[in-house]
Amino acid sequence: MNIAATSQKLFTVACDVIERPDLLEDERFAVIKSRGKNNKALTAEFQKEFLRRPSAEWIEAFKKVGVPVGPINTIADILDDDPHTKVREMVVEVDHPIVGKMKTLGVPVKLSETPGSVDRAAPTLGAAYSRDT
Repeated sequence: MNIAATSQKLFTVACDVIERPDLLEDERFAVIKSRGKNNKALTAEFQKEFLRRPSAEWIEAFKKVGVPVGPINTIADILDDDPHTKVREMVVEVDHPIVGKMKTLGVPVKLSETPGSVDRAAPTLGAAYSRDT
């Protein structure tokens, strides 16, 4: 997950969420500038705590107290499970001449007057491209 505890207040709240008030007193992390210089060490401290619970629980806990947070998705998360991706038709199913039904990227820009669509798979390797291919 990605946490954006970019202010002193948010960092304090984040430390409360992970139950690590000691990080607030550690000179390496006491102020924003020192946290930047010691980011690897701070990240390691947070990662140790994150092993205690599933990511979804941490995300909910941070959201509850107003710390900006979000998941770091895998390609599978985005292609198969993301509701925004589905609604925006960012992944569409097409027929491929060799593999059959397959998923491919949809049209990224949605224009009301001239909506685009993906109606076929990319040509196979070495195939000459024409409307019939």
